[in-house]
Amino acid sequence: MLSFRGISVAFLIFAYIYASEAQIFYSVPMWGSSGSNCGCNSGSSCGCNSGSSCGCSSGCNSGCNNNNGGVTVISLDSGNSNCGCNSGSSCGCNSGSSCGCNSGSSCGCSSGCNSGCNNNNGGVVTVISLDDGNSNFLVCTLLGAVFAYDPVVETKYGTIVGSNVVVPSGQVIEFFTGIPFAKPPVGDLRFEKPVPPDPWETPLVAKSFGEKCIQFLPVPGVNTNASENCLFLNIARPSNRSSDPQGYPVLVWIYGGGFTGGSSQLYHNSDANERIVSRGIIFVSLNYRLGPLGFFATKDPFVPGNYGLWDQVQALKFLKEVIQPFGGNPEKITISGASAGGASVSWLTYSEVARGLFQKVIPMCGCSHANWAQNFEGNEKSSLDLLEKTNCSQHQNPKECLKTKSLEEITSAAKTESMMLYDSVNLLSWSPNFDRDLIQSTNFSEINENIDYLYTINSQEDIPFSLNMGHLSKSALHYPVQCENASFFGKSEFEVGIRFLLSENGAFGSESPRAIQKVIDFYENQTVQYSHDQFLQSYVQLFSDLHFNVPLLRETKAKGYGNNVYIYVHDYVTLKNKNVFLDGSGHCMDVSYICGNFFGTEDLSDPTYVKIKDQVLEIIENFVKNGIPKTEEISFNKVEKRKIPFVHIGSESLSKENLWTERLRFWDNIMKEFGFDWVSGKWTGTEAM
Repeated sequence: MLSFRGISVAFLIFAYIYASEAQIFYSVPMWGSSGSNCGCNSGSSCGCNSGSSCGCSSGCNSGCNNNNGGVTVISLDSGNSNCGCNSGSSCGCNSGSSCGCNSGSSCGCSSGCNSGCNNNNGGVVTVISLDDGNSNFLVCTLLGAVFAYDPVVETKYGTIVGSNVVVPSGQVIEFFTGIPFAKPPVGDLRFEKPVPPDPWETPLVAKSFGEKCIQFLPVPGVNTNASENCLFLNIARPSNRSSDPQGYPVLVWIYGGGFTGGSSQLYHNSDANERIVSRGIIFVSLNYRLGPLGFFATKDPFVPGNYGLWDQVQALKFLKEVIQPFGGNPEKITISGASAGGASVSWLTYSEVARGLFQKVIPMCGCSHANWAQNFEGNEKSSLDLLEKTNCSQHQNPKECLKTKSLEEITSAAKTESMMLYDSVNLLSWSPNFDRDLIQSTNFSEINENIDYLYTINSQEDIPFSLNMGHLSKSALHYPVQCENASFFGKSEFEVGIRFLLSENGAFGSESPRAIQKVIDFYENQTVQYSHDQFLQSYVQLFSDLHFNVPLLRETKAKGYGNNVYIYVHDYVTLKNKNVFLDGSGHCMDVSYICGNFFGTEDLSDPTYVKIKDQVLEIIENFVKNGIPKTEEISFNKVEKRKIPFVHIGSESLSKENLWTERLRFWDNIMKEFGFDWVSGKWTGTEAM
């Protein structure tokens, strides 16, 4: 008998066509039960005539071949494997019961063993005959055999029932969506740390995404079906059992969106499931609170903020408790995210509370050292504005006052036209902060050890923020540059824009003119050769450095002392995605290799793009599984105290040394000379005069 562990729908269709001419034996993957009778007791009927019990053994003619179309299913077990459904185990059924049926009935379980369940069992449905019988045989008959049983997992919180899902390649995976990892953060739980969920008594049907968290960023199609009751996660796993007795490694995705928008389901699509799960990795995504509901904070110790980060921690705690029954290894968890999601996973590496919840981290196009990811001053201003607009500013307990406000009152008071602050180097209104609770220190000095890191960044991350291609405010004068002005952006516009932006909030104090002139001179004389206008390109490069590049360089150097830290720089743009004004790969463009065409940047007709996609996925797979990013052609070197090696991902992917050292040295020297660090937005020495 042939056994196929990675069967696809394409194979099933082929099997039918081929088997029309000959009777052949096939096995297709399911997570069945060892030693049980495939869902029925001896002699039971399962909806068939007496003696033909639709997939039962011993005492009944399996398959209902009584003029029924001829698909014979012998068993749901996998030979000598445990199948996760040992005699007396539950798997969604109590010992001796039969998945909602009484002992001895034919609804899916045999007395004393609950077959049809799927607790890491690697079982198979064995199809013995594909003959037509006396009726027309349809492909859907065979597909019905594959999907005869929904995947079921028994956790400490209760039973969870998922779905069998076909991904674009035709492979079948098991998908569990809308799993609550915390109580709804409503009423008295609004503006509080998340609370673990209560166990559920009836099986949780996890076949649809939970609602998104309330959005404070207007994005068409994203703001629908949003609710304060939004703390859900999703789990996608392979349909067969891992060959590793410890289980599959786990990759957790945390979405971006400027801490004001986004949801897990935007990224957890069929492309992501196929590209990650097909590589033997369980893929998990989660929601967290956004905007003021997630990051409202003042200097009051009772309003520390960071509720969105606490949501992420609670999701990871919950996952650690339940991932083993899903076939995952709780000691092999990698957390990743892009933009604000990248900054989030970076923040968690500084939290004692999160210690031990993950072993590897992949921050993509964002990190906690960026000023937009730790803008407490801007966050506090937004919080005080919210209190003022909701008439809570003079209340004895402002947080309790906000709890009494309707959701509409809060959202209308907090929403802006965009997540961005315009004509300001401080990008965001809401962000995490050093709360002395989740993050105990007041700086980035306390780092959790024994964590492996893979940082990813694009060569010109700031393109969509520095240049308005129609999706940003038209009222901005200097940042972003308006598209209609881009063709005329020369030396004068370059210098005026920098002088305006870098003098914000009294930066550099009385030394501001001299400090800013040094910045202008440095970026006007960059040695990089661009095919587009030098001044516009240098302008975008400056803000890519301030918002993304230099923060990443500082963070990786700091973490490289006691951890394994690797970096790749993505620098490929397809013809479809080329910017008419700028060179370089923009913000989060490498995320499409994981999540498909969500950003509209995927171009599978470009062979170089496809090659890079496969390289990036192989790099991520090896890092998640072994902690070492590599492919057969590409090797990474670790960040060291005095050098920052990296891999350049482009039309040619190469290992290189010393990433952007001149730019890092320049901004470090500016900080030392003038006592102000524009990268973090903080005074470090001389006070403003």
